[in-house]
Amino acid sequence: MLAEYAKELYLQIITIIKIKEIQLKKNQGLRVTLLRYPEFEITEIGRLGNEYLFFSGNYPESLETTLLLPAEPTPIKIDVVDLGLALPSKIKKKIGFCGDISCSE
Repeated sequence: MLAEYAKELYLQIITIIKIKEIQLKKNQGLRVTLLRYPEFEITEIGRLGNEYLFFSGNYPESLETTLLLPAEPTPIKIDVVDLGLALPSKIKKKIGFCGDISCSE
């Protein structure tokens, strides 16, 4: 069971995000952040084998940042935002999902 832990966490995270994306109205988007890193805006989620989850996105001072975190329950904050009030480059309508990148070459 431990061998599938990262996969299970990854699937739980993408399930709730996809449910929230389906519920979005026309002028809405999601802002997804990690509670431990509130200024880090997630644009992509994946896993590396069964030991790590990774979160790619933006800190205010970077073009792109990737956090590689051990597979453990990770508190995530999902905000529904009005795209008309937000800067278009700061809010993603959809979050990208990579699956397991340890198989990629």
